Amino acid sequence: LGLAETCNVGYYAAIVADGQTVVQISGSTIRTFEGPAVRALNGASVTIDKNTILDNNGLRNRNTLSSFQTNVVCEGGIGISTVHIALDNVTSFASTGNGWIFSSQENSCIVRATFNDQPALPRSFPYINSANVAIRNSNKAAEVTTNGKFLEPCFRTLVLELHEKNKDDKRVTYEFDIDSQQPNIEYLDSQNIIFQFPYTLLENLDYTVEWEIGIYESGKREFASWASTQPTEIRIIGPDIDIKLILSIVMPIVVFIIARQQIKRFVSQKE
Repeated sequence: LGLAETCNVGYYAAIVADGQTVVQISGSTIRTFEGPAVRALNGASVTIDKNTILDNNGLRNRNTLSSFQTNVVCEGGIGISTVHIALDNVTSFASTGNGWIFSSQENSCIVRATFNDQPALPRSFPYINSANVAIRNSNKAAEVTTNGKFLEPCFRTLVLELHEKNKDDKRVTYEFDIDSQQPNIEYLDSQNIIFQFPYTLLENLDYTVEWEIGIYESGKREFASWASTQPTEIRIIGPDIDIKLILSIVMPIVVFIIARQQIKRFVSQKE
């Protein structure tokens, strides 16, 4: 699936609560459903207790983002919809810290998520474990490879930032989301992203020193984590230069061998 399809949380749900209905889910298991486990809209009220298991739901087949899931979607609509979910037996929350509960800010929804009867934190911020920068002079392109967690751009705008280490007053930033065309972005999965763009955009940064690279939500730079890396400049030597170097080494050897053969022939004739 493409990125837009992957981020489509409106995909068919296992349970749909629509209208002035009250749905209570207790002791049930909803596992590996392609769409959301539960969808609430138009004033519905849904309660999912701690004895209910939600296991890897919303992982569409051939999902572009390996960890992006959809457990509950609250769409609002007519009236105010409410969702109360206990995350105690939600697999994604136990493994990654994300409950994957979605509600648009424009919707009339009230969502309450708890863990061990305590309020759960909002969606996890993206962070970086490691990064690499390669500058290729052959095609004048730069490639930035990042590894981290929670790098999904669905329903938010992310920012890639590069700056010299301990010198963030001179920084290069790129905002991107699911509709971004430039720079060229390749989502390998939810943990790895590759960015490609003209290296001229990085000319204001010094390639000879370490850089710091981070990905964070737009407007939330204070929550960013940073990975240090030394940029690598890849220079490709042209074939003409290589051939000349080889000839300059081989030709004297050939001349020496011929001369040596001539000396041997001269000695044998003299004898």
